Amino acid sequence: MKKSLFIIGLALAALTVSCSKDVELQPAVGGKVTLGVAIESETRTALGALNGGKYDVVWSEGDCLAVNGTKSEPVDAAYVGKKTASFTISGVEAPYNVLYPASILGKDGNITVPTVQNYTEGSFAAGSAVAVGYTTGSAVTLKNLYSFVKLTIAKGDDVALKSVALQSVGGQAISGVYSVDYQNAEIRAIAGQSVIRIMDVPYGSDNKAVVYIAVPAGKYEGGFTVTVTGADGKYMTKKASKITDVPAGYLVNMPEFTYTGTARSEVVITSAAELVEFATVYNSGFDGVALLGNDIDMTGVEDLPYFSLLEGALFDGQGYAIKNWTSNHGLININYGTVKNLTIDQSCNLTFDMSNTDAHTPHAVVVAENLGVVSGCVNNANITVEAGDVTKNRYVGSIVGLLAVSNDGKVKNINARVENCINNGKIKLTLNSYTGGWFFAGGIVGTYYEYSTFGEGGLFNCVNNGNLEVNVGTMSNKNAVGGLIGGAGALEKAAAFCTIKDCVNNGAVTYNITTVNANSYIGGIAASCAAHVVNTTNNGDVTVTVPELGQIWFRTGGVVGDFAGNLTNVHNSGKVKVSLTTQAGKGATPQIGGVAAFHKGSTVAITNSTNSGEVNVATSLASNLFVGGILAQYSSKEVTMTGCENSGNITTVNTAYTSGTGSRVWTAGIVADESKATPTIEGCVNRGAISLSGDLNAESLVAGIAATNYCTFNNCKSLGDLHIENNYTEDSKYVVIAGLGARSSAAFTLEDCEVDCNITYYGTNVACGLIQGKIWGSNKTIISPVKIKKTTTINGVAVTEDDATMHTKLVAWDETTDGNISAGGWHNATEEGRVGSVFKINEGDVIIE
Repeated sequence: MKKSLFIIGLALAALTVSCSKDVELQPAVGGKVTLGVAIESETRTALGALNGGKYDVVWSEGDCLAVNGTKSEPVDAAYVGKKTASFTISGVEAPYNVLYPASILGKDGNITVPTVQNYTEGSFAAGSAVAVGYTTGSAVTLKNLYSFVKLTIAKGDDVALKSVALQSVGGQAISGVYSVDYQNAEIRAIAGQSVIRIMDVPYGSDNKAVVYIAVPAGKYEGGFTVTVTGADGKYMTKKASKITDVPAGYLVNMPEFTYTGTARSEVVITSAAELVEFATVYNSGFDGVALLGNDIDMTGVEDLPYFSLLEGALFDGQGYAIKNWTSNHGLININYGTVKNLTIDQSCNLTFDMSNTDAHTPHAVVVAENLGVVSGCVNNANITVEAGDVTKNRYVGSIVGLLAVSNDGKVKNINARVENCINNGKIKLTLNSYTGGWFFAGGIVGTYYEYSTFGEGGLFNCVNNGNLEVNVGTMSNKNAVGGLIGGAGALEKAAAFCTIKDCVNNGAVTYNITTVNANSYIGGIAASCAAHVVNTTNNGDVTVTVPELGQIWFRTGGVVGDFAGNLTNVHNSGKVKVSLTTQAGKGATPQIGGVAAFHKGSTVAITNSTNSGEVNVATSLASNLFVGGILAQYSSKEVTMTGCENSGNITTVNTAYTSGTGSRVWTAGIVADESKATPTIEGCVNRGAISLSGDLNAESLVAGIAATNYCTFNNCKSLGDLHIENNYTEDSKYVVIAGLGARSSAAFTLEDCEVDCNITYYGTNVACGLIQGKIWGSNKTIISPVKIKKTTTINGVAVTEDDATMHTKLVAWDETTDGNISAGGWHNATEEGRVGSVFKINEGDVIIE
């Protein structure tokens, strides 16, 4: 059902005034404005024409509203450039909570106003101003909650402007996370930031840069500070001390000033007292250069305040350490500049409390939120994180908690980096329950924010040596735990990938959750990531214990869990051990991989990646389970795997099967399930032994290369021993074991492949094939040659040259769609296979040598 909601409002009005005063205001007509949203394109609701000294705010092409949490259809073209418009929203009923812009609304009902914003010629940045309305009828006037600041900067130095930042002197939030009261038309900061930064501001033909910045209406003690940073790193600061009361619906005009940059100031810190003084003075932001002159002994210091670094600022530890520091928070709150060469000594004691009610709280020893560069930092301190019941987003890392900040997805090229950093400290998190928001934990970084867009940003040349342990009673919301980084964005939302390159994790990752009722991701490097992972290795064991698993996605990988992006030259040597005991109903789908658990998203390549760690899975589930030496399962997109090798043994045991609910386990040396993609698997080798046993049903599968194969195998080798043992006898669902691929219903190609392994099977209802397991459908093809070494055995019996001509030995169960079955029965210990006429193996296709 669609309801048509008519939005009617008034226009913004403001007066540009003389430069002889700090600021002068002209009231808006009625004090209200009609605003729209800009999403999915570069168009936006913008300042309109200047009429009699007053600016209109008008609707732009593509504008939408959020009504009761639902995005409207875009504004009709007839209303573009107008002050009033009508919108159509599907599936909503009165009363109506109306929000502009829709792009800033989060799933938790809070809104996030960007801290870093794009420059927008002649107007404020899209998605940076907020208007709300409430009605029980079919019409509403949106109340504008924002004012607009106009800055005019004349060109002095002959250098481009990197950024223009507006910061509230009193620390009042002008960006970040807010809650919304629609009926009273109010917003309240719950994780706010005191700065808005406009990037890459150009000069016009008149050598003047004009910037419009939207800020929440209200009183600002001390006014604002404007910081202009040039491309050469120099800066200047201009105070606007008289802008203290800015009602909604005004545009305030700062007097024009000329940019002339100066080098940043330098502060040398040599004692604990000086560090405390520095942190106190620069709580809202430091814009110079700060250096440690020696090790800083914090003995006896009870309170070291957070401080922040503005863009262009530098905090250089110069290799010195902070010692004997006891704290419930880290050193730096928000970093827009550079933090480098700092060591946190093992004598420090960091205990973070996640019980607070802030909507989003990052925790880390060095930097809580990083929008700049963190380089060459080392943490040797253990970190303890404790909480009772947590209901909001949490991000926990040793070096950085949150890489990038909460923005609306339109900020481009955030080059936030963590590089050349090392963590040697243990991280232990203990929570009673986690019931709201996302939970991220990583050995180096907690996460990078889901809406952030990276250019050259990411993690580079970092090493984690510390163990990461997570213990939770009940986990009822999404969570991601990784040896290097917990999460790297929401995979379906990330507009671009960051990079994880030249990194190593040596620490063990331990995940103990009593009851899991939410999607969970665990990885030796990254748990859930939209990232290109390159030249990166996990050596740490990944151990997962979940006594009760709900109806969720559950993904564990030696390198990555849930991922989008390419994996290039990544390796896992750590053991992956997963124990999933009971299941609350049918529907959980665990994926477990020696390298990766699950690929989601666009076309991807997995290249020259290996697993040598053992994969051990013990379950008592009644649903699907996928276990792969390299990858457990593809998504619906194309994946190419080239030069990958598994040498780790894979052991899966499923017990306590519940009759009638349908248990299915697929396991293979390279990939367990690629049935939803059209990939190429080339030059891949399995050397690890693969064993599947227990109470199996619903066509469980074991294969050397792929459990399901709907693709091309080129130059692939199955060299590891294969074993399946079925103890379940209650129904007629057959399990399958095969040398290369176990199950297919579509065309596939086997070219220049080799089988050289021992295949064993026991129990009832088992189908076994030297090359292929179960096939059905039509248009199956094998392109020669497929070599089977004479050292290959089935239940201890070596193959012979005659086996090359025996279809029933080569293919376990051939059930084609034309109905022409030339032999009946099932291939068990004493029976022949099923042979169809469409799938053909010609003479010379298979060579026994």
